[in-house]
Amino acid sequence: LEWQGNGVIRVPDVASIGFGETVRASCDRGFATGDGMQGVLECTDDCTLDSPLSCARVQCEVEEPLSNAEMLVDPPILFPMTVPVLCNEGYVAEGAGGFVNGRCLRQFNRQCLFDGSMSLPTVQCVVATCPSAAEQFAGMEGLGSFVADASLILDHSDPRTFADAQYGFSVTVECAEGYSVNDSVGADMQTSFTLSCGGGYDGEDEESSAQCLWEQPTVTCLPRGECPAFSAWNETTVTMTSDGRVEGTCPVDKLSASGHACGRSWAAVCVWHAEAEMWVWAYEGTEVLHADASPCSRNATCIVPDMANVEFMLGGEELEEGDQVMPGTSVQWQCTRGYVGVGGVHEGMTQCMAETCSMSPAPPQCAPDTC
Repeated sequence: LEWQGNGVIRVPDVASIGFGETVRASCDRGFATGDGMQGVLECTDDCTLDSPLSCARVQCEVEEPLSNAEMLVDPPILFPMTVPVLCNEGYVAEGAGGFVNGRCLRQFNRQCLFDGSMSLPTVQCVVATCPSAAEQFAGMEGLGSFVADASLILDHSDPRTFADAQYGFSVTVECAEGYSVNDSVGADMQTSFTLSCGGGYDGEDEESSAQCLWEQPTVTCLPRGECPAFSAWNETTVTMTSDGRVEGTCPVDKLSASGHACGRSWAAVCVWHAEAEMWVWAYEGTEVLHADASPCSRNATCIVPDMANVEFMLGGEELEEGDQVMPGTSVQWQCTRGYVGVGGVHEGMTQCMAETCSMSPAPPQCAPDTC
């Protein structure tokens, strides 16, 4: 007896039957008919079994779409398909009996079972939470308090420190007294930094545990030390000295290395140098050490402006837009042929002024000449 129909012959258990005789059959596990699980097979005159019985794969129905999740397989879902389920970012799989508890997985698999039901019916996607910040950062030197807002401040060693904080929740970490935050040379000295639950998660790895951990700080709290006595470079002038900060100005023919345009003011701050493992002076807003370079390393210059129908000449040679001119240098300007300046003037002289890094008097606009 042979029958190709995703089923098995049940009665009788014999090797062959005669013409017109019948046997009963049922579908294999995970297969079903539209009107029942059994049918009658009859031996035909060509010695084959014939029956309207048709066994098809059981189709599973997903009761309701999961909240905060996405099924990664489109219906129909047939036995024994595996259906990956991806929780939304910031959510993790959680189910009864601790099936996925503690694993911090965004993705889990459900399977279409032989009876038409889906496995793991109780697994849901819930908001990811982080452990106590005190637990995760135990042993980190220099921590003071964890602050959520003015009414919620906890000591860094308190085991209740924002335990079960939800994904995206942020706290401010205050360094202990005598400590300050230092991440790189040139950074402003700070005494606090911000961390968030799940802040280290990049949104790509479905099995990353980073959604359920406080982000690892890129800075740390170091004992606040002292820089050596500040020794100003010859061409600079110190205007103010306070705790961990020095301010000054550059001479008229020099510009601040950390400034913009024609800026002459500079500031140096006392920061921790990780490679040298010592406190050093560095220029604010840069990674340049005071010991390595003067704060006034740029020459004060004037930039040849872009002016329509005006030419600039220096020593008989034409200057291009963007060329630099040293302070005190006189530059000839002239309107191009067919154009004239205000008051009928065709040409004149202008000088680079160190104080403003600009040409004075400013060349006029040249307009078409008239007869």
